[in-house]
Amino acid sequence: MSLKSKAKTLAERLTGTYIYRQLPRGIDFASDMKRFIPMYRVNTVFDVGANVGQSAKLFLAEFPNSHIYCL
Repeated sequence: MSLKSKAKTLAERLTGTYIYRQLPRGIDFASDMKRFIPMYRVNTVFDVGANVGQSAKLFLAEFPNSHIYCL
C-alpha cells in the first residue's frame, strides 16, 4: 500500500467520509449528464420549486448557454 493510499484511508476513517476522483453516478444530476451523455445539449432548464437559486447557479455553471426558468 502506497503512502498516498494510506493517507487517503486514514483521512476517510478520521472524517467518516469517502474521497473520490469523480463523484459516483447519481450524486450530481448536471455532472452526470455532462459525463454520461456529453453530446446532449441542454437548451432549457425549469427549476420548479426554486428557493434562492442554488440549483439555478449549478445548472448555469454546467450549461452556460441554456435558458433557466425558476418557478
